[in-house]
Amino acid sequence: MIAVVGSTGFIGRACVDRLRLNTTVVPVTAPRLRPFTTSLHDLRGAVLPDQAADFAYAHFQGVDIVINAAGLADATSGNFRDLVGANSVTPLFLLKAAQIAGVRRFVHISSAAVQGTGYLDETERLEPGSSPYGISKALGELLLRDEATIELIRYRPTSVHGADRPVTRSLSQLAASGLAFVAAPGDDPTPQTSVARVSAVVEFLSRESVKPPGAVAHPWEGVTTSRFLRELSGREPRSLNRSASRFAVKTARSLGQLGPAAGGNARRLEMMLFGQRQTPGWLTQHSQSIEPIEPGWLVKIREALREGTVGGGDR
Repeated sequence: MIAVVGSTGFIGRACVDRLRLNTTVVPVTAPRLRPFTTSLHDLRGAVLPDQAADFAYAHFQGVDIVINAAGLADATSGNFRDLVGANSVTPLFLLKAAQIAGVRRFVHISSAAVQGTGYLDETERLEPGSSPYGISKALGELLLRDEATIELIRYRPTSVHGADRPVTRSLSQLAASGLAFVAAPGDDPTPQTSVARVSAVVEFLSRESVKPPGAVAHPWEGVTTSRFLRELSGREPRSLNRSASRFAVKTARSLGQLGPAAGGNARRLEMMLFGQRQTPGWLTQHSQSIEPIEPGWLVKIREALREGTVGGGDR
């Protein structure tokens, strides 16, 4: 039996639908926790054992695996305490509840944002930069890593898309407006994926026979910067020479110091122009064991957006 925490969110819903095909799923609403402090030292003691025990007995009895799909996925938010509550303290609370309940495996859906703008890999290197969202996710990984006494998997999806995700709709509108650019020639790898693919990976990580490492990075799916914008919008993006692209990113980063929203937009500009490179990892080696990537998934998202066949909101 598998419990999915955050089962009504963007990623949580997809995981529940996927897992229900082969096993019993317990949908769980995530608790709302807001810490009094955001220091790592104090956060380690932020979870009260009695509260974790009550949650364990209420939600995790008989559960073999817990999937944590809960969190606040807002890269432009400046409310650091709310981010830490959702992305750092809540995962620790859930882990401790799972340990009390005797759960065998805890799969935490983290984010590639824990490694910031550098290359992505599966090491313990956490370099979220100045992004409050990235820092909160990195703190979550640190807390889990330090406190886990059961099997812990930290899965780091990259940019996750779906027709009902606001950031996907925004990017589609930007690309269709003719204001989207890529650094020439537009063949840089960009780490984009679909929510369906993420749920397939989560299902794979939940199999008893699978023994993943502690940190698992979502593999690159062959998408380039130009292909991403072209398939999402239906029109060819404009090219900007690489010198001008670097200047644009440098300027955006300077403006990003004005606040988290500006910083988040600077990061999105950098991703649009240059993408992000990553080292092939454990999931790349086991890709044949996961359901194949759906052909034309970006085009299908574009068609769904145009037809208005969208559902709820973000995770």
